[in-house]
Amino acid sequence: MPDLSEFLNKKKMDLKLKDRDLEQLGGVRPCAHCSEDVSGALWDAVDLTMYWKCNNGHENSFRVN
Repeated sequence: MPDLSEFLNKKKMDLKLKDRDLEQLGGVRPCAHCSEDVSGALWDAVDLTMYWKCNNGHENSFRVN
């Protein structure tokens, strides 16, 4: 008999971005903190989140719900 608490009380996977396979995306995205545009982004298929970083070091992200 399977342990039902394993399925009912799932722990969120605690993987860091560097441990995941991220897909490179093309296109231009704006920085949310300054007026600079960023070419390209990283796509995390596990969290459905897109990440990009401008030349000033500002980290940006967008998560699909």
